[in-house]
Amino acid sequence: MPNEVTFPFEQINVVLKDGSQFTLQGSELHSALQYIPTQGYPPLIKSLKEFTFKIHQPPNWQNREVLVTNGSQDGISKSLEMIVEEGDDVLVQNPLYTGTEIILKPFRPNLLGVEQDDFGIIPKKLIDVLETCKAKYTEEGGGRRKMPKVIYINPTGSNPTGTTMSLERRKEIYQICCKYNILILEDDAYCFLHFLDKQPVSFLSLDTEGRVIRFDSMSKVLSSGLRLGWFYWKIYFRNGVSRACYLTLHLLVHTTGLGATSHLPQWKDILRDYVTGMYPPVACSYGSNKTPLKQIDKAMNVLAELIREEQLLLRRKLDSLENNIIR
Repeated sequence: MPNEVTFPFEQINVVLKDGSQFTLQGSELHSALQYIPTQGYPPLIKSLKEFTFKIHQPPNWQNREVLVTNGSQDGISKSLEMIVEEGDDVLVQNPLYTGTEIILKPFRPNLLGVEQDDFGIIPKKLIDVLETCKAKYTEEGGGRRKMPKVIYINPTGSNPTGTTMSLERRKEIYQICCKYNILILEDDAYCFLHFLDKQPVSFLSLDTEGRVIRFDSMSKVLSSGLRLGWFYWKIYFRNGVSRACYLTLHLLVHTTGLGATSHLPQWKDILRDYVTGMYPPVACSYGSNKTPLKQIDKAMNVLAELIREEQLLLRRKLDSLENNIIR
């Protein structure tokens, strides 16, 4: 390890928009600039665990681990590397977030899209897909092909539809996944961005069987450029997660220490304010709750159209790149 005393930085001052500020210096700055454990900056991990327990109250909390990642999408990528094999069937909500589709593309999966309504994935549609798979694999496939083992869900402010699953819907989906032995990848980057009166109950909060891998992110509430996310998994996934992490170790080593350390003062304040009811679950950047619904609907339609155009453009670029590689 390099000697941090030789680094040219004396201190780093950060001033926030509300006028508050903090300074990184001494041993804290040294930790920020030095190599840190692959799992993440230890004080940040401690704060994340405290925050998650306060908000979600997960069952069997003592049997869960956390890993800090370069944004939640990095965590999703690591988990899919651990779980998915080439050609696997993967359950996804339809329409699917483009970023996840791109992560899955190298595995050449058979994406099984499950139809959604205003409350997210429709339970009956999920059962229909699974029963079709079950019949197909036992009759046509002769049992040689495996049933789907994982479902990707974006439950709050789903991208690109914007829908948020109700509690009853989440319970139904969870019970179905228990029945068919499906792992749930809960991508909840928009967890605190909604217009609901109460904070949505997470799949992690319902997870009595340890089948939920939950992904969170600071990108939507503090800063996307500092690239800090984290995910939780049942402790028996440790070996698989470790292998997935070390596959990218030679590229990333760990998340940015400077970013993790500089987030910590604000994170402690957010934790304190949220659990005391002072931290609002609705992002102020979304405007006033008094905004006319027609205006919001119009804006969402325009945004959806832009997303569709972007997705088509991206797919054309990927197809072109794939064709060039084949040639």
